[in-house]
Amino acid sequence: MANYVERNGKIYARKVYRDSKGKKKQIWRVAESRSDAKQIVREIENELQRGTESFENRDTLNEFLDKFLDTAKQTVSPRTYEDYVGLFRLYVRPALGTKKLSAVQPLEVQKFVNGMVNRGLSPRTVRYTHGVLQRAFKRAIRWKLLVSNPASEVELPKNVRREMTRRSGNQFATRPASWLVLRLGGIYDSYRRCSYDRFLASCQRWHPGSQRRN
Repeated sequence: MANYVERNGKIYARKVYRDSKGKKKQIWRVAESRSDAKQIVREIENELQRGTESFENRDTLNEFLDKFLDTAKQTVSPRTYEDYVGLFRLYVRPALGTKKLSAVQPLEVQKFVNGMVNRGLSPRTVRYTHGVLQRAFKRAIRWKLLVSNPASEVELPKNVRREMTRRSGNQFATRPASWLVLRLGGIYDSYRRCSYDRFLASCQRWHPGSQRRN
């Protein structure tokens, strides 16, 4: 059987294999050319040598992320868990969630990252989102739902140390409300301390013997 099929003006890579129950199945993937189709088939054959579990898994990315979050809730801090939930809800699920987990390709992840950049999201947000998604895919590999990580070869925007732009509402939405309250409280406390220090310095110029209050 040929490694590729031409249909309706498109070229598809095709690989026939038998699953863990001995049932014959086929894997179809879109290719750019006949040579590309042959390369895709070779990659599929290499994946099949490691096991057929990833091809038999029917979960969508959304369904897998639910399982990943259930596990992450037991292993990360509450703040980090809320970050994961927010990043998936705001960015990953709308773009990739309905795709079959085993069908997500590196190019699709690259397009997802490029889309975040084009929307004007900060490099930090883009890199953080990609990092969490990559971690989720690593978990899928450990669970034998994937044989390779589609997020591992993605080009990311340069990380800017200090951004002068104002944070967007979506970026604040990835943090729990308690974090925002503590952050604003810290800013206000710093302002009070700064004002008091200026007042004390002024007094000391007129009364050298005065001491700072803790």
